[in-house]
Amino acid sequence: MSVLISKLLLPSQLYPLLEAGIDYHLVQTNEIQPIPLFLTALSGYGVISSSNALISLEPYIHHLPEEMFIVGHKTAGMLKYMGCQSELHVFNSMSELVKDLVKKNPDEVHYFCGSIHRSELEMGLAKLNSYTLKWHYCYNTTKLFPVVHIQNLEAIMAFSPLSLENLTALNQFDFDIPIFCIGKSTAKKAAELGFLHIHISKSPVAEALVQLLIEYIHDTKRFISSNPQG
Repeated sequence: MSVLISKLLLPSQLYPLLEAGIDYHLVQTNEIQPIPLFLTALSGYGVISSSNALISLEPYIHHLPEEMFIVGHKTAGMLKYMGCQSELHVFNSMSELVKDLVKKNPDEVHYFCGSIHRSELEMGLAKLNSYTLKWHYCYNTTKLFPVVHIQNLEAIMAFSPLSLENLTALNQFDFDIPIFCIGKSTAKKAAELGFLHIHISKSPVAEALVQLLIEYIHDTKRFISSNPQG
């Protein structure tokens, strides 16, 4: 089986594919460069939606707000390892995070994000009567538009809506190819682009998505094609 992966993964994340005899092709769709920060002690609430922010945040790990809202258990674990003493609230998606954050009725929110990011946080907070949202740009995201030449492609692994947009900009794929998505937002983008056989990881980490693909190969009959709308 030949699989296209829209992100550069670690050898440890790829090893299960090798064990399963799956031929994979890594394609870089974004380039990430950290942005230096200067932070004093922050109040209110903090939000991190990507582990890409952590390199720039590490020198200021003790300046973060007392309560941090994090997408992804892996990112939260990295924060703890770096010595973060904040109370961490961990979620599988930004939509889940926003729902819980709004219940806190925050006066001030600090968003540690990239130069390109989705507007889910801003849209969710708009329900509040009054709040201050401060953006702290921790990394630049440069879009890359690879041209793919792969024979007998049988599946795609997608790690973000942006990676899918960049991947399909200069390539035409058979929409019958199964596509394995890291979360609901990526799956929604896949559906918008026209893919018909969409599968979503139960957890937003590469290891879970790789396992989903391996399970698909060994038990294809359990997988029912879906066209997610949310």
